[in-house]
Amino acid sequence: MSTGQGWLWAMGLALLPLGTPVAANSAVVAEETAEQLLVRGNAFVRLGNPAGAVTVFRQAITKNPDLMPAHYNLGLALVATGQVQQAIFAFQRATRLDPKFAMGFSNLGAAWLQVNNLPQAQQSLQQAIALDPQLSAAHYNLGLVYQKQNQPQRAIAALQRAQQLNPNDAPTHYHLGLLRQGQGDLEGAIALYEAALRFNSSYAEAHYNLGAARYLQRQPEAALTHLQQAIQLRPSYADAHFTLGALHASQGRREQAIQAFIRAQTFYQQQKNTAWIKETEERLTQLRRN
Repeated sequence: MSTGQGWLWAMGLALLPLGTPVAANSAVVAEETAEQLLVRGNAFVRLGNPAGAVTVFRQAITKNPDLMPAHYNLGLALVATGQVQQAIFAFQRATRLDPKFAMGFSNLGAAWLQVNNLPQAQQSLQQAIALDPQLSAAHYNLGLVYQKQNQPQRAIAALQRAQQLNPNDAPTHYHLGLLRQGQGDLEGAIALYEAALRFNSSYAEAHYNLGAARYLQRQPEAALTHLQQAIQLRPSYADAHFTLGALHASQGRREQAIQAFIRAQTFYQQQKNTAWIKETEERLTQLRRN
């Protein structure tokens, strides 16, 4: 069963307090202030240039190390460029400068979760919720922490709270589906996977797990549709290729099963997933003997 990751970031740039003066022509002045650099960095983010934003936010911090929005926005830009450990330092600095900044703690928790430091993630996310109980991303990420800690009841409670606050969020429904399936409630899981797909029809993990669930229910046509959709959305989806191979084999489609297992094995080899490489080889050996 493929879980996906799906951390949620409490997005939204931190802006200057109302009343802070910023020159209208700040982009062309010879010597920009920290506040002007912050505005320019925000513009880089909005234009889809997080790497440029990182440079400008760091310049702003050099000029004013206590400018909290620059640290926080730097963290967001670093996340966007894949520098999560550096983002943690930026979010930590932002929350030290403003200990009541709930979004800062929420994103700090999400970053800790992404690097799999679950105790730090839990602490930061609980702090975010204490500061702002309506922050759905914090409840969602706390649910993922509990899920990773094998605490399904607490995970479900946190995700259900996130669902109440943000009922149209596909990842929340998807992860609730995983938890329901883990408890043996396949029908409940299917309903949640379907809900996730209503909110995001391009959600590869939801298609895969819905297809796998339909396969377990011995509904081959429904399973085939969703497994193929998962592969179309993510061609290197090894688990989807493997389950598709198992489905073809169960329906007597030997050659199609072999091809699906070969593709699965290729992608498992790229992942260096030795257990599933072995499992796939055993399936192929069995099919080739027949």
